Amino acid sequence: MKYGLEAVNGGAGARRLIAGFLAAGAMASAAGEPIEVSAAKDAVRVACRVARQGAYEVLQGRIEYVLTGPGGKGYESLLTTDADPRKLMAALAAIGVKPGAPAARVDGVERLPRGGRLRILLEFERNGVRERRPLGDFVRDAELKGPMGPGAWVYTGSVPGEDPTTGEEVPQAALTGNLIALHHRDASVLVQNAQERARDFRRFLPETGALPPEGTPAVLIIEPEPALRRRYVVHGRVQGVGFRAFAERAARTNGVGGWARNRSDGTVEIEAEAASPENLARFEAEIAKGPRGSAVERVETTEPLDSGPLPAVFEVRATE
Repeated sequence: MKYGLEAVNGGAGARRLIAGFLAAGAMASAAGEPIEVSAAKDAVRVACRVARQGAYEVLQGRIEYVLTGPGGKGYESLLTTDADPRKLMAALAAIGVKPGAPAARVDGVERLPRGGRLRILLEFERNGVRERRPLGDFVRDAELKGPMGPGAWVYTGSVPGEDPTTGEEVPQAALTGNLIALHHRDASVLVQNAQERARDFRRFLPETGALPPEGTPAVLIIEPEPALRRRYVVHGRVQGVGFRAFAERAARTNGVGGWARNRSDGTVEIEAEAASPENLARFEAEIAKGPRGSAVERVETTEPLDSGPLPAVFEVRATE
């Protein structure tokens, strides 16, 4: 059973498992269930509670997860829940979120996680006031010495494994109990932080100034993050001039995910995705100019050819 960067069969395995759960009626909707799908099927609410922080001195306060379930590493998590990972997968399928694949090492290169983009909020009551804030407000980046800020949460979908008790194929999240990870090292989780900095699994701490006290009941709200998607083919003097790296910088500056690669015909091909039309428009304007030394003749804009989930953090790929 694999839990690290070599586990790459997330998408297909997750989709097969989800289909089985839906057919078996695994959707969580009954009263008292910790998982609830909104009537409009646009959000999943997961009942949880604030975990004890700093349980072990050896961890120096570091956390690796934002949500763990029964049997998970609650001592390294921001929140814990009683939710069944399989029911959470079925609930995410019900709101139209598609699984991708966890971070992996492919041909010696570490590939960032990919999957349906998610917006995750934490809701709780403090001093009689109901608060709802982005999940990243409650995580501290130890290197930047401040809140993590907006995360790039993607639904990787876990990877399949064999239940040692029953011999059945189940998502590994059901075996590990870990649900949402801040880093890339655990492929068993359902959701990973797709940011490049998440390669460092010791980078994050609880933002104790924002986090409510241990044991506070809370609700994690998971919503699909709408995204606009485009494919570009850039013509002109665009190879050998750093165009892909330029596109990568422009994308990351403007909150655009996707990839860029050289093509054998001398063009650069780009698949891009952004949550707002303004971000995508700024990115388009930059690639139309190109870096110093390039000479962009024209940019073809078409519907995307890549039907799979795009990387939430833009990346450069090898020549086609």
